[in-house]
Amino acid sequence: MAGLVYAIVLLGCSDGGDNCQPVSFAPVEFAQRETCMANIEPALASDTAMRADFPTIVAKCQARASRMRGEQLMQPGRKMMRQAR
Repeated sequence: MAGLVYAIVLLGCSDGGDNCQPVSFAPVEFAQRETCMANIEPALASDTAMRADFPTIVAKCQARASRMRGEQLMQPGRKMMRQAR
């Protein structure tokens, strides 16, 4: 069984935080979910998040099998949002 790694995904969303679509996947992978979660705030403050043309940006950690790079496995969990100014 392959282990899991975690990556931060940025989603561009409508004003209500729904109707989201991927904006960016962070190129960095984390071995632990807690480490990934600790890096969400910097991801929301990143150039990519700030330049995204959406009223709301959501960042969350997404798990995937470490040996299956293309397969994305959604993990339930906390997501954080940045509202456009």
